[in-house]
Amino acid sequence: MREPTSKKELQSAWVLLRLGMREAAAAHRSPVAARVSALPAVPPDPSEVEPIARLLVGELARESAEGEASPTLRLLKKTFRPNKAEKTRRNVEKMFNSYLKAWKAQKPA
Repeated sequence: MREPTSKKELQSAWVLLRLGMREAAAAHRSPVAARVSALPAVPPDPSEVEPIARLLVGELARESAEGEASPTLRLLKKTFRPNKAEKTRRNVEKMFNSYLKAWKAQKPA
């Protein structure tokens, strides 16, 4: 009885992750935008998506840290006043973790 729900959860998590990554790549003019756009509609193995997501998250992290030379001030701003790139980075990470969790729930151990 749980199997159909987990497949729906997996598909939903994949749609959200794919859409979130596409929007983030387009909004921040990421060089991985072409790779993100080429992701399939069917949920792939997370190991295929992780390198692309990691590149995107890394680019967003660099972008969010721009303009502040002090590591201490950078950390404070990141924590208490995150900019748009930092918020997007956090959302992409959350969506990937949700997708990974749904993938693991869907596959029998």
